Amino acid sequence: MGAGTTIVDVIRRVVTAWLSIVGAFALGIFIYGGVQYMTAGGDSKRVGAAVDTLKYAAIGLLIITFAYAISNTFIYFLVGGK
Repeated sequence: MGAGTTIVDVIRRVVTAWLSIVGAFALGIFIYGGVQYMTAGGDSKRVGAAVDTLKYAAIGLLIITFAYAISNTFIYFLVGGK
């Protein structure tokens, strides 16, 4: 952070970093659900749990994507189109 760094730049970096960390976590959960599915061995209860994990991870990734888009749009209008 240099002399030309504004509070908006700091907020943008913090939001981007936070959403990146949360996105990486959600991706890890998605991979975990895939491993659960592959190792279920045909057990319908374990397959159902794995499918639920994959579904919730996908929903989480969508929410993170929308949060990123909304926060960037808000910051864009806050800065005035810069």
